[in-house]
Amino acid sequence: DVVVLLCDSISKECEEAKKEFEIAQRMLSNHKNVDLVFIDAEKKDYKKYFDLIFPNLRNGGIILIDNVLWSGKVVEEVAHNDYDTQAILAFNDYIQQYEGVINLTLPFRDGILMVEKI
Repeated sequence: DVVVLLCDSISKECEEAKKEFEIAQRMLSNHKNVDLVFIDAEKKDYKKYFDLIFPNLRNGGIILIDNVLWSGKVVEEVAHNDYDTQAILAFNDYIQQYEGVINLTLPFRDGILMVEKI
């Protein structure tokens, strides 16, 4: 099985984003041993989506996460009110410490993080 989950709620209200997450939960409850998931969501929610998806990912399955380089902002000094960049940095650190995965950042455009469950 391949499940591609695209979630991007940048222009949505908070309540709509919550509904989107609930839809994702229902979708994944019907899919075990998922091969591939692509995440493009609110940056503050990356960890939440990853933690939701990971248990359903088969060994060798891949999660692709978009925008992990964020136009290079992740290597610059981060403004105190730049919450998206702060969230991406926290997520990138979270993945680096996560046990049971191999990860690779693909450095094109805004960066794609490829995470394989081992």
